[in-house]
Amino acid sequence: MNKEKCISKLVEKTNKNIDECNAIYDVLNQNGVVGRKNKEKIKIDFIKN
Repeated sequence: MNKEKCISKLVEKTNKNIDECNAIYDVLNQNGVVGRKNKEKIKIDFIKN
């Protein structure tokens, strides 16, 4: 799925604005796999963004 489609799905499903969804998309792309080891790092990145 390309970035624009993913962002539009995030906006639709989360009811957040485009800027917030861009931040979510970027954090998830930077961290790759969401697992126990990355959980805390992903939380910190979400808080920063």
